[in-house]
Amino acid sequence: MPLVRALLRLNDLGRGRFVEVLVISRNDPDVGTRVLTSAAEQGLDITRAAFTGGQDPWPYLEAFNCKLFLTAEAAAVGAAISAGFAAAHILPSASPDKDDHQEVRIAFDGDAVLFDEASEEIFQRDGLDAFLEHEASHADEPMNPGPFKPFLDALVRIQVAFAESPPIRTALVTARNAPAHRRVVNTLRSWGLSIDEAFYLGGIDKAKVIEIFQPQIFLDDQMVHIRTARTAAPAGHVRYEGRQQVAFSREETPEAPLGATPKGLEVSWPNQRGRDGSLERASAGAPDLEAVRRAMADQVGRDRESSTSKEAEASRPRARGSVAPKPRSR
Repeated sequence: MPLVRALLRLNDLGRGRFVEVLVISRNDPDVGTRVLTSAAEQGLDITRAAFTGGQDPWPYLEAFNCKLFLTAEAAAVGAAISAGFAAAHILPSASPDKDDHQEVRIAFDGDAVLFDEASEEIFQRDGLDAFLEHEASHADEPMNPGPFKPFLDALVRIQVAFAESPPIRTALVTARNAPAHRRVVNTLRSWGLSIDEAFYLGGIDKAKVIEIFQPQIFLDDQMVHIRTARTAAPAGHVRYEGRQQVAFSREETPEAPLGATPKGLEVSWPNQRGRDGSLERASAGAPDLEAVRRAMADQVGRDRESSTSKEAEASRPRARGSVAPKPRSR
């Protein structure tokens, strides 16, 4: 994907090795050998990997000091976020797989992505007027960090190393508008972080902005924005806690075009450790591991049953001239 190539190019700029891309997959080691061989043939500098032979891969994120976890397996995202990692479910993009920019370009939503979802919950529960009143009265009170705040912090640190011409460009693309924008600005200032571009859309379709900005990935917590934005750029669904921590229903999953990302392939970006050796990532309560594993096992079982049913249908002999039935929309 364009994001992987763009991140790895940061290591070719003569300032040191900033990024490492890992493959963490529930595939078995034999398949993993082919995966790494294919990556080398594509010119991708990927040397570290984990292949868990059907077991959950996400618990190994901390062992690899990962800062970002991108996966085609939706059920793993909530567990990874609960464990304190920035994570997103990568959805097949309807946009061409191209990379016209030498710089890394990443677009973030605000609430429930960079910031926590407390303000978003007020909007969902009490409506727009209550949300605007709350944000105006709390404009000088910084919001709590969301799951992708540590990732933005890592990007800004790399930007600082290239003060003259940073090879990373970030954008905030949010449904907020004035006066709710003031709290966003004050929150970023309180964190000592900055965004290169900010778009306060007030309900305008985000896809138009994404099409012009052309990020290698757009991260949002709401499927209504993902569905349209993925026509212009690769998109990642941030299945955050609370309102977003629900089963990823098939009705929410966009139809996958040809060339869809294979399920079970995860790409991670390792983070750094602090001077005391502690892992630099957002703190979060430990998830109920057994409950998460049961949910993920149920999801994998349903996917396997669906795949087996489709294979049986495809192998069934048909009369000459017959036409295979079209799959029903989900």
